[in-house]
Amino acid sequence: RRDMGEAKMSKQQHNIHTHAHAHGAVFPADMRVAMLDDGIDATRLILSQTGLSDAPSSDSMSEITAAHAASATGSPCLLNRSAIADSHERKRIYYGLLILTVLVYFDSGAIPACLPEIAKEVDLNYTNQAALGSLVYAGLIIASILAGPLLQRYSARDIILSSVSANIAFVYLFSFSQTVSVMFICRFLLGFTQAFLNIYSPVWIDEFAPEQYRTMWMSAYQAATPVGLMIGFLVSGLISRVNTSIFTWRLAFFLQASAMVPVVLLFMYIPRRYIDMQRGHTPLLGQPRAQTASSSSSSSHARQSLGSIDVTNMSQLSTFLKHLKTLFECRVYVHLTLALCSLYFIVTGIEYWITAYITKVLHADRVVSIVSFSVTAITAPIAGVFFGGALTDRLGGYRGERLEGAVRLCVHFGAMAVAFSVPMGFVPELIYLIPLTWVLLFFGGAVMPTAAGILISVVPSEIKAFSSAVSIMAYNLFGFFLSPILSGAVMDAFDDELVGLTWGFRLILLWSFFGFGFMVLAWYAAGRQMHQPPLDYMHNSGRLSSVSDMLNMLHVKVQHEHEETNAVDSTEKPMEKRKHSVSC
Repeated sequence: RRDMGEAKMSKQQHNIHTHAHAHGAVFPADMRVAMLDDGIDATRLILSQTGLSDAPSSDSMSEITAAHAASATGSPCLLNRSAIADSHERKRIYYGLLILTVLVYFDSGAIPACLPEIAKEVDLNYTNQAALGSLVYAGLIIASILAGPLLQRYSARDIILSSVSANIAFVYLFSFSQTVSVMFICRFLLGFTQAFLNIYSPVWIDEFAPEQYRTMWMSAYQAATPVGLMIGFLVSGLISRVNTSIFTWRLAFFLQASAMVPVVLLFMYIPRRYIDMQRGHTPLLGQPRAQTASSSSSSSHARQSLGSIDVTNMSQLSTFLKHLKTLFECRVYVHLTLALCSLYFIVTGIEYWITAYITKVLHADRVVSIVSFSVTAITAPIAGVFFGGALTDRLGGYRGERLEGAVRLCVHFGAMAVAFSVPMGFVPELIYLIPLTWVLLFFGGAVMPTAAGILISVVPSEIKAFSSAVSIMAYNLFGFFLSPILSGAVMDAFDDELVGLTWGFRLILLWSFFGFGFMVLAWYAAGRQMHQPPLDYMHNSGRLSSVSDMLNMLHVKVQHEHEETNAVDSTEKPMEKRKHSVSC
């Protein structure tokens, strides 16, 4: 540590002297000692007294002082304090990202809960009500295309602060809006400004999270989105139920924006080096983070997801189309992605219209329906995710020869979801609807861990991040965006409002047949893939699924060449036969 500190101090000291001489300043020996001994403030004071207006930054001075302290004392205590401070800073940023994510998705849960009051006040038909939900995902899709190049070229901290600040402004504007057009513009721009935080937060966690906590941090972040949705649904539903001059649906969005303001103000005081990634290598936070092979791989995938394939760059367009062609050739990936799109279509539609359906069609109490659905929507998917993941692991996982069995398990879960979803549109009371909804969401959640793992495992390793981005784009377009707008158009096709609401809700539930059909097609494709000869399977998948597959391939090839050697005509000259054997 002493040698490293001395080397670093010598280099930084040389840089300061060079910087000073370039401006005509000369430091005596005692002043050079004082620069390093008296700390950052004294150093910058001396530099200012010599007439240097563009003195080195505080970050550079911190490095110089820390290096000198380590070399002079031989003790790593100062470096340890720096590392502890960096660790605390990471945690503060992480907690801030969690809080921002929960608050940003608050309005996505608040809209369904307040939809009857909004429609009554502004006079919206079902299609316009659906647009309030779908326009958010339209903005998110468009912003996702632009987010990669922007985050690579500019400071991520500045982009996140700007986008979240704009999100707060549009939430405030939506809470005071009186016309449909202003509401639509606000909802589209809310989705657009959400995208940057949504895209960069997982990348930041992958880069900056401590090695031993990275998976836990990522899991907690993934849970922040549904938590924000359910908090928004519950709080907004209860506020709008009071329906006084103060407690209206507008108050819920005003509170959301107000809660985000102090979090953004705290982020303004965080240095860029704690948030931005250094281009080309892993960012440094006081101390270099040790990387294993797996963390380095995941970091490269995260950087790729930020837009290393930029469709606006013509030189990279051919790479984009090549990767897209590779994905479409993988039938398991295509069918399973469409199956998950159907699943998100159903879940989004149920959440969006459940309040109006329960109160208008089933004539149930508003508070009871909001509380019961909130509990169902939180407990059922979480229990299903843990059940599906544990059962898949119990049966051997989803890789290699277990691929077909894992897809078959998804088919079984899908069949159970269909069996309980169809009756939901025909039961007459809330007491029957809630248990059926719980079972549907449970088996839908059970599909998720297995299907998500399969989608990553069946594509070549060099396009895993690209395949993940394409899947997310498909979920947003054919699931979250399509569900409200299509069901709303079906509701407006009927003259009777209640009949339209009933059949629009039934359309969402009957959509489960599409999901089940795509799962069956994925099962068939997995069976064909698993029964292909090893060489054909590895060629088509673009990878070797395991070391045993590679050994099997070599064994088959050597055996084939050996048979060709034995088939050489016995009249062949000995030297030619020997050459043929050596080539084999």
